[in-house]
Amino acid sequence: MKKIHIYIGIILLITACSKDLETPPAATTGFNYLPITKGKVTLYKQTIVTIDRLVGIYDTTEWVLRETIGEQIAQSKNSKTYRVEVQRRKLDDTQWQPYTPYELQLSNERIVRVDTNTAVVVLRFPQELGKTWQGNALNIKPNEKFKYTRFNIDTTIQVSIGTTIQTHAYDSVCEITHRYFPTVVSLQSQKELYRKDIGLLRKEVYNVQSQPTHVPPGGIPLDMTKPLLDRLTYGKIEILEILD
Repeated sequence: MKKIHIYIGIILLITACSKDLETPPAATTGFNYLPITKGKVTLYKQTIVTIDRLVGIYDTTEWVLRETIGEQIAQSKNSKTYRVEVQRRKLDDTQWQPYTPYELQLSNERIVRVDTNTAVVVLRFPQELGKTWQGNALNIKPNEKFKYTRFNIDTTIQVSIGTTIQTHAYDSVCEITHRYFPTVVSLQSQKELYRKDIGLLRKEVYNVQSQPTHVPPGGIPLDMTKPLLDRLTYGKIEILEILD
């Protein structure tokens, strides 16, 4: 009888270890803020601004990104990993070019984005207003606190494509902020907006400075009474906005 109990225990252990990860209800985790469906295609406008006033650079480039959820490429007892293919093109072009792909790893506790071999925890479950977590917990970069700052808000995304302006209103939006370090002469911040059953709506990243010493010979000194974003001298801004 003792041997029978041992055999039954082994069978149950093997069964438990081989059981597929079951996606938990979206209502209890927040999975619906970043739905993963094979073949799903999402278009974004990407705007990148590069500033170096010392050498006279204030360059803006605009792209259209196409992200496609690809195959599931890995699975463990606790997670599933999908590959996301990314292409982009200039606004006035029709030819898509390969761009940096990434991976999304889903578990009951979190969604991890792996971009250029760097894993970042982009969403943490269950979702709670004010909840924080370390986005860089899975890599060697300095700790970076992510925070749920707003839930179920209404927002409008207005995107210009050439002479056309797309305006769309969204409800049930979740806001996540991190790396928010504003000073009189600099700003480092990142914010994302996610919408239920759609995914990422908008991402904005600021890493900019406004230093009075960065004035070219013969240039006009900075007016420090102006808002920071009106007197930038160095840095980079990236904005990602969903297209309908």
